[in-house]
Amino acid sequence: MTSQPNSFQPPAGAGRVSSVALAIPAYNEADGIAGFLTDMDAVLDACSGQHWFVVVNDVSTDDTAEVLKSVDSQLAGTLIAETNQVNSGHGPTVLNAYRRALQTGAEWILQVDGDGQFEAEDIELLFRHAEAGAAIVTGEREIRFDPWYRKVVTGALPLALRTAFKVNRRDINCPFRLYRADILPAILDQVPADSLTPHVLMTVLEDRSGHRHVEIPVQHRPRRGDTEVGTTWGDAKDLLIPKKLLRFLKDAAIQLVGFRRSL
Repeated sequence: MTSQPNSFQPPAGAGRVSSVALAIPAYNEADGIAGFLTDMDAVLDACSGQHWFVVVNDVSTDDTAEVLKSVDSQLAGTLIAETNQVNSGHGPTVLNAYRRALQTGAEWILQVDGDGQFEAEDIELLFRHAEAGAAIVTGEREIRFDPWYRKVVTGALPLALRTAFKVNRRDINCPFRLYRADILPAILDQVPADSLTPHVLMTVLEDRSGHRHVEIPVQHRPRRGDTEVGTTWGDAKDLLIPKKLLRFLKDAAIQLVGFRRSL
């Protein structure tokens, strides 16, 4: 079986799953994560039998941990909040969140970042495709609210993966992804624990897995909270690509070459 084309359509009506665990990496999201969790909780309470929020805090320097404690009692779902032993970066943290979410025993794993740049209502659309037989559903951000340099990097990724891996996907690195839990471990096991861009590697592995996949348009919005961008790369209005991002891209490219050789 090969990945299905994007014309694969779900049935009309509400999408539901029996149980879902959300894998959420978070770093310095104290100003927006509470509202994001409560928004998602309302949707998940209506369209899933049981749900968990598995938030892995990457040693935030703000009040993210305290905010998570305060919002816990407001959620219908179960909140599992953990903190990395050391600051590890987004890639290792999201992998940690995936593996911890699998431990809940949920039938489905939904990954979304803690910056709240996706709309909770789109979760139901992902679930509709899952009900229709997709094992993997990933989002495509048609309009992206991010600094210009991140848009450039994201725009270049599809060409790079088509060239290097013969993978045809429009939004390679989208952090809004739904997986059937029983197929996810085989994908994660092939991703190095220190991967800087795990979703790029997972996209390649998904394509080769033979499981039915569909990529769907989803809404994207500015980061929730006091500022429209987080603390990782700098101001959205910067005219130059941050040096930290350039170093990241160099290291990620080296990892990608090593991954290609390992396949």
